[in-house]
Parts: sequence; structure tokens; C-alpha cells
Amino acid sequence: MVAKNSEASMAATIEASKLPVNHEKTDMTSLAIADRTINVPFHGTNLFLVGINNEPYVPMKPVVEGMGMVWAAQFVKLKQRFVKGISEIEIPSAGGKQLMTCLAFRKFAAWLSSIQPNKVRPEIRDKVIQYQEECDDVLYEYWTKGHVINPRKAKKALPGKITTEQQEAIKQLVMSRGQSLPKEKQAKAMITMWSSLKSHFGCSYKEISEEQFTEALSLLLAFRLKES
Repeated sequence: MVAKNSEASMAATIEASKLPVNHEKTDMTSLAIADRTINVPFHGTNLFLVGINNEPYVPMKPVVEGMGMVWAAQFVKLKQRFVKGISEIEIPSAGGKQLMTCLAFRKFAAWLSSIQPNKVRPEIRDKVIQYQEECDDVLYEYWTKGHVINPRKAKKALPGKITTEQQEAIKQLVMSRGQSLPKEKQAKAMITMWSSLKSHFGCSYKEISEEQFTEALSLLLAFRLKES
């Protein structure tokens, strides 16, 4: 869960935003109106984060189209498999308010993991993998700090931590175990596995030490999946 931000962090994120902040109350035409908006430059495109009562949401159409995928197909998938994390949020902009389909950031990593690069068109495969490796980290940095020094650094292993290959092994294990369940159970299972790892080690899986890699795999393999 994303922690509450300091006044300095709030000032930085508002400055980074290219959309005006709106403090109106929720009306009857949408579930919510964004009370905080952040513009996030990412590999030549602009993604966004919006806040509702200090919880971050990700407008999904810019992400999907940035990956080169078809929005209509992913919209259906989001409504079917991530319905509990979806909100229609009214976002103020220079051209007026826009109603956008947004996914709670706490479920964003699970959605990224649900995309199988070997099943997308070859010409967008590298872009999809790039988003899977970097996007959630960059969005998190913007939400908590208001900036990121270099998005590409997200791909590099931290000193003394597991390698990028080991990170990928953990990610693939979470995905394969989650995808062994019925579709309606997959997202919840993957979120629970990620939460279990973070709770056990007290850090992101990318910050696990090299000595703890085998322990992390064992923890995931021992995790009891609920099929019903």
C-alpha cells in the first residue's frame, strides 16, 4: 500500500502534473472526481496517476495504447477480471472533464503480470515487456516522490540484491501459479502472492537479497492456492 505523502512530496507531484486539480464533490454522473492528478512521462508517451482520498488510480487507456495493444479488448478484460479495482473517474483537463476507466494502483502489477508477451503481436512484444519491467516502479516513484531520475534504472538490479534474471524467475513463478487457476481467481491469487512475499521479507521482491532468492521461490511454491 502506498504511504501518505509529505507536504514536500505533494508539492512536487502537483508541479509535475499538467492537469489542473479539482476539489469538487462527487457528482451523480461518475463514481468519483480526481482530487489529485500527476502526469508521468514514460518512454515517449504520457501516462497519468489520479488520486481519490489519497489512493492512487491509473487511467488505463493511455497505458494500454502506449503498449501498442487494442483498448477495446483490454477494457473487456479489466471489467471481467479486475472489476473490484476499477472505477470510472472524472478527470479535469484543459479541454474539460474527461471520464476515464481507472485501475487501483494496488492491482496494477497484477494486471501487468496477466499479459503474456508470447501471445501478443511480435512487433509490440518488446514494448509490452518494457512496460512490465518498468511501468509500475515509475508510477510508484512519481506518486511517492513526484519524480524519477531515470526510468531505465528500474530494470537494473540493486547492489547485493537479486539479479534481473532472478527477478524475472520470481515474476514468472507468480504468473504461472496464478494462471493455473480459473480466470476469475487469477488476479486475486497473484496479488496475494506478491503481498505474501512483501510481508515475509519486508520489501519489494526486487530488493530481496541474493541469499534469500531460494527462500522466495520456496515460499511461492508452498503458497496454497484457493481454487474455490
